[in-house]
Amino acid sequence: MFQIVEVVAVDPTELVGAGVQYAWSDGAPTLRKIKEALETSRGQANSGDVFRQAVEGAVNKGLIALADLGVKALPAAARLLRDEHQKALAKSTGSTRQVSHISVSTLLAGRQIKDVTDLGQALKVVEDAAQRALDKGHIVELM
Repeated sequence: MFQIVEVVAVDPTELVGAGVQYAWSDGAPTLRKIKEALETSRGQANSGDVFRQAVEGAVNKGLIALADLGVKALPAAARLLRDEHQKALAKSTGSTRQVSHISVSTLLAGRQIKDVTDLGQALKVVEDAAQRALDKGHIVELM
């Protein structure tokens, strides 16, 4: 039996459109506030992938700029995308998987990459750590 799946896309201009203006009322909003406002405006949830594509499109078109908050902003954005992925995974499979957080900066601390060989060795270190987590049945989140 086949299931009809609705493909939803978000036009990047919707992230700054009239439907989400209240997310912008207190100055620069978070991506979470924009996502929630967009979902309220549209009356439907958007997957993390759909929202991420819209954000990337809006950034590429110069419609929005992500604040330069350094590494503090990355975990929040990653957490939002991970949470959305976990919800979608649980909904589609009825189960959840543990997330293994792998700190690339910790794995590669102090390593200097001078050429392609060094780069390959560094990537192998990250790959090996991720593979160990995958072998345990975990989802890998690189940080």
